[in-house]
Amino acid sequence: MEEKKKTVALIFGGKSVEHEISVRSAKTVRAGLIEAGFQVVCVGVTKEGRWFDFEIGNLKNITTVDEWIGNPIFQAEPVQKLRECYFAPGGGGEIRYVGHHHLMKNVDVVFPLIHGTGGEDGALQGYLEIAGVPYVGCGVQASAVCMNKALTKTVLRENDIPVVENIVVTERFFQGELPRGRGEMPDFDSVAEELGSPFFVKPANLGSSIGVSKVTCEEEFEPAFKAACKNDGTILFEKAIDGRELECAVLNWVMPDVAGPGEIITQDGWYSYDEKYSQESTSAVILEPKNLDEETREKIRQLARDTFIALECHGMARVDMFFVSPDEIYVNEVNTIPGFTSISMYPKLWEKALPLPELLKKLIDGVEMGF
Repeated sequence: MEEKKKTVALIFGGKSVEHEISVRSAKTVRAGLIEAGFQVVCVGVTKEGRWFDFEIGNLKNITTVDEWIGNPIFQAEPVQKLRECYFAPGGGGEIRYVGHHHLMKNVDVVFPLIHGTGGEDGALQGYLEIAGVPYVGCGVQASAVCMNKALTKTVLRENDIPVVENIVVTERFFQGELPRGRGEMPDFDSVAEELGSPFFVKPANLGSSIGVSKVTCEEEFEPAFKAACKNDGTILFEKAIDGRELECAVLNWVMPDVAGPGEIITQDGWYSYDEKYSQESTSAVILEPKNLDEETREKIRQLARDTFIALECHGMARVDMFFVSPDEIYVNEVNTIPGFTSISMYPKLWEKALPLPELLKKLIDGVEMGF
């Protein structure tokens, strides 16, 4: 008897400013899951947070879930209108339609692909826990901690894992409600005195370099700070490291296994949002970095492994680092739902050992086995 195919729900889009990247990741993962032999249910989340059931293969040139929802093709017969849906609490994988609550589909496992706020910060994972449905990747706690760069650094420092020097301020502080305990609100001179110049200004809870600015002079400080505040209530000032940007892909299978490191080579010294995703990007993704001997590579992989364990991650994560020398390596950040676009580092690092369909199968099988 032929074994019944597992049904995987792919959840993507979302309210995050990384919505478009999530959609691009979903297109790649959907194709890989189908090739791996899974049935795929696609659940697109709009920028307002509404969930819809539809087939993402139809409109390849659309970049957001909201564009799909508003497309006239779905108002014409015989194409059925998109229907809003939700996971039934305690339903063990039941997806039901909003309104009449009819069963849409029973799924075996969820593959979350919402990057950033509402998907990578533990919120979606908590909802899936309540719904009683297994899912790929980190749990609520690890997702929340890894999303917040300030908390990530705190945990890693406690585990003697080297991180870049930084200053943290919160929205309550710069609204005058919470004394920081170290003097006045930072200005360019005070930050530069502590961290050196240049330095970076970052929202604590976003990825894909959104809201991140490199500050080299006093005139750049206020615009950079305001840009970060538009996206988050916790802001990091972080020392700029003159080193190489390396990334490792961690896959939890019995024990954390690590692919890489890969290297990002940029023209202007940092990997901005446009450099990551624009077709005009001049940055290069190097899967076999030069001038790293095997002993150094293994040291980098072990640091990624230690980071994954210290943060109590599960399933998968991409660990980003700054490499100055074999004796000076810093963990920069950890992405618990790394990009899966056609140019993303995580699947590319695994490509030789595990082509995408095999990688996805391993991640889904790992959920059943408790990895």
